Amino acid sequence: MNTGILVGMAFFCCYAFKFLSSLIVKVPVRIDRSILKIIVSISFIVLYSLIVALVSGSLDLQVFKSYLSFLLFYIPGAFGIVWWAKRYFTPIDLLKMFVLATVLQSLIILFMLAIPSVKFFFFSLLKDGDARIEKNLLSGGFRFLGFAFNPTWDLSIVQSMGVMYLCLLFKLDKKEITFKNSLFFLLIAISIFLTGRTGFIGLLLGLVILVIPSNIKEVPFLKLGKFLTKILIITLPLIILIMAILPTDVVDIVENNVVPWAFELFQNDNGGKLETASSNELKKMYFMPNASTLLIGDGYYVNPLDTTRYYMDTDAGYMRHILYYGLLGSFMMCIIYIMIFFKIYQFSHTLGKSRALKLFSILLAAYFFISHVKGDLFLGADMPIKSLFFLLAILMMKSNIPPKLRIQGKLS
Repeated sequence: MNTGILVGMAFFCCYAFKFLSSLIVKVPVRIDRSILKIIVSISFIVLYSLIVALVSGSLDLQVFKSYLSFLLFYIPGAFGIVWWAKRYFTPIDLLKMFVLATVLQSLIILFMLAIPSVKFFFFSLLKDGDARIEKNLLSGGFRFLGFAFNPTWDLSIVQSMGVMYLCLLFKLDKKEITFKNSLFFLLIAISIFLTGRTGFIGLLLGLVILVIPSNIKEVPFLKLGKFLTKILIITLPLIILIMAILPTDVVDIVENNVVPWAFELFQNDNGGKLETASSNELKKMYFMPNASTLLIGDGYYVNPLDTTRYYMDTDAGYMRHILYYGLLGSFMMCIIYIMIFFKIYQFSHTLGKSRALKLFSILLAAYFFISHVKGDLFLGADMPIKSLFFLLAILMMKSNIPPKLRIQGKLS
């Protein structure tokens, strides 16, 4: 069992005990209506997913169990952690902690890439270390690095969320545009290049947050210019240092594997088309099923003949949901995420009064809905989903710290 499940389960038991205790002593139970609506909606699709599996005769409970995890682990874990943290930290503090976590992950990835002995040591700590070593070698020696359940696509999205948070902090407070935070941005960006190209979208959206003025008084590109200046100052000596200490074989991996893979979209041998091998493969995974499947699905999420493969061999997010419970279930799923992002938009004022917060909420929602085209971000991506609920909890919490002590989270 992973740490997230253990923490989530512990807080779920705490909340359940508190709820039952309140009923026994007849004390009114207070539940925020905003989160209650989301919980009820998720509960409905949990039940619907179970019905689909039973009525279709597939008995494929993967979707049911995944949605149930939202209620048992993800939501209790996120709100439980924030409930504890709000006694000591402001919402801005917690956002910075998330960024710091992505920076630490970036450092782990870079050390694993640069020092083979470190890579094999970290792999030895994981129960699937041997499989990751094999995948790492097959992918050119630069992917499947880091400590994550899915160290590629899922991780790239979480890392790019860290970039978006950093750019939001830059936008909220110009004092945050420091050499330290600029270095953090650069480290996270490098980790995105080594994990998944979907993260490039989040990287771009982060810069959009920084570019678009929050009000008519803000000078366009001023903060971006200040930030890019610091990036340039850091980059040159950093490149010289890296080239001086990196082993020759690692430099070869970067030049021959990392760079061509990262910029495959712009290669000249594509005949002028903006495409990659994975994007061409993705196109084949979207097809028109029969009318019954399109409407109510087949009840299969995994291949009934080979549980290591997805049903009809499609890894595309929207298509996998359509094949399981059709447009009807997919519509329910989208409504739930619209509700979540609407609450993030609605409660974004927790971090300040800047209009950049609204823009951030909209772009984050767009990022998730676009990324779901590639893979199942809404159900099968463990880390991004937990990160999203953690953000929701941060925004909905009311800090118990006295105003005079809120120095770290104070915005200009």
